[in-house]
Amino acid sequence: MNEHYYAVLTDLKQMKADAEAGIQAIERLISRPKATDLDEGAEASKPARRNLFGEAVVPASPSAPQRVLHFLTEHAGTSFTVQQIAKEGGIEQIGTVRGAVGRLTKSGKISKQGRGRYRVPKRKVQNESEPSV
Repeated sequence: MNEHYYAVLTDLKQMKADAEAGIQAIERLISRPKATDLDEGAEASKPARRNLFGEAVVPASPSAPQRVLHFLTEHAGTSFTVQQIAKEGGIEQIGTVRGAVGRLTKSGKISKQGRGRYRVPKRKVQNESEPSV
């Protein structure tokens, strides 16, 4: 048999594997909950999500940055170390939490408080006695 057939067959198999991986990635993106869906009450009232083939899709859990931000927002005004955030946020990998904290700090969603401590920035509250301009 011609050796080019084997090369073409290998290329086709690789393209098939890439296409299947792409389909799975898109289905994961479709099933990913929004940041506003972090509370369990909202999840129970929603109808089941379906993929392109009409099959029910199990929603993915929130990402590490979403869980870190959710945890720190729940405990506004208190600063935590990366280890405390990982333990309380239910994230097993410390490196994942460090990366998430770094990206959230850089984007301004959380702030660094001292050496190795992080929290949600304080909200600016306008005094009622001061007139707004």
